[in-house]
Parts: sequence; C-alpha cells; structure tokens
Amino acid sequence: MCFRLLGVALRCASHLYFF
Repeated sequence: MCFRLLGVALRCASHLYFF
C-alpha cells in the first residue's frame, strides 16, 4: 500500500541508527 512512506521511514530510521 504505502510502500513509499515505509521506505522513507526506513531511510530515516537507518540514518538515525547510523548517527
């Protein structure tokens, strides 16, 4: 369904985890 939102959230989470 909202794969785009999920992808964006995953990217944000990845960045937060990295930093």
